[in-house]
Amino acid sequence: MAATEAFGRLGFEAASTRAIAEAAGANLAAIPYHFGGKEGLYLAVADAIAAGMLERMGPVLGAIEAGFNAAQDRATTLAMVQTLVEGLAFTMMRPETAAWARFILREQAEPTEAFTRLYEGPMKRMLTALCGLLGRFAGRDPAKSEIKLTAMTLLGQVIAFRAAHAAVLATMGWTEIGPGEMQEVRAVLQANVAAIAQALERKAP
Repeated sequence: MAATEAFGRLGFEAASTRAIAEAAGANLAAIPYHFGGKEGLYLAVADAIAAGMLERMGPVLGAIEAGFNAAQDRATTLAMVQTLVEGLAFTMMRPETAAWARFILREQAEPTEAFTRLYEGPMKRMLTALCGLLGRFAGRDPAKSEIKLTAMTLLGQVIAFRAAHAAVLATMGWTEIGPGEMQEVRAVLQANVAAIAQALERKAP
C-alpha cells in the first residue's frame, strides 16, 4: 500500500497525500472521500497493518489460546512459547512486512491514536498469550512484572532483526534474510527462549 510505505518512511507530517495518491494510481480526491483526510488515511494504515498481522499470526494465536484451558506440562508450554516467538520473527522478517515495521517503529517512538489501534489489536493479544504461557511455565501470575518484562525481552529479540536489519546483515555478512538465514535465526531464538525459560523455572515456587 502506497500510504503504508510513505508514512513509514517519512512520517505523518512529511508524507504528501498528493504523492501517496500518485503512487497508488488514484485521484487525490479519493483520500478525503474514502478516509476523510490525511489523518483518516493514517489510521486506516494502522488498521490495515493490525489486520495483516492478525491474519498471519491468528492461526498460531488461536491454537495457543484454545490450549489455555487444557492441562499442559512445562515441555509443551515451552514449545508453545517457541512457536509464538518464531511465528512473530518469521512474520516480521518477511520482505513484505518491512513497511509495516517502519510504521510501527515510528509509532513506538512517538505514539498516536494509531499506536493504540496497533496495540489493542495484535500486540496486546500476542503479549497476553506470551505472558500467559510464561506464567504457566513458571507457576506464577502472568500479571507479575517479571513475567511481563520477560515477555518484552523475548519480543525485543525478535524486533531487533527488523529494527536493526542493516546491522544484522552487516554483522552476519548476509545480503538478505532468506529461508536459510531464517533457520539460523530460529535456532538461536529457540536456544534463547529455552535459556530464559530455565531461568524462570529455577525461580519457580
